[in-house]
Amino acid sequence: MDTTEWAPVGAVLAALFMLYKMAPAMLRATKMLVREYYNVKVEVEVGRQRALSKRAQLDE
Repeated sequence: MDTTEWAPVGAVLAALFMLYKMAPAMLRATKMLVREYYNVKVEVEVGRQRALSKRAQLDE
């Protein structure tokens, strides 16, 4: 029996197994990136609000 016809099957199985092993780490990394993105967004918004309130105080 020729093994070349099973090569694509083996490659697909190996890729699925790697994905299965990597999925938790990828999910953790994605969650961390999303959390970091929103933290930066919140910090920028807080800084903007602070600047606006400081400008309003100076204008009075």
